[in-house]
Amino acid sequence: MALSMRDAALSYLATCRGLKTAWVIDTAATLARRTSLREQLNADVILLLPTIETCISRIENDQNRDRTIDWRRLIKEWFSKYEPHHADIIIN
Repeated sequence: MALSMRDAALSYLATCRGLKTAWVIDTAATLARRTSLREQLNADVILLLPTIETCISRIENDQNRDRTIDWRRLIKEWFSKYEPHHADIIIN
């Protein structure tokens, strides 16, 4: 259900007229996913790209984080899938 809601929201944004600014938050590590969003929405991709160490430190210091999830593994998986692209705007 969440994915269909996301897809409906993206479809709306892609066809909406008069909208000046919208921010779409996604965990898109792959070039294909970011390219799809860039093309579907005719948008810039602004990628928040802190280091692995920074991500792990933030997780470890977040008292509200679910400790039953292996966040270190998920962070390392994201970085192993990450594909850079010259059109991405990078924020460290």
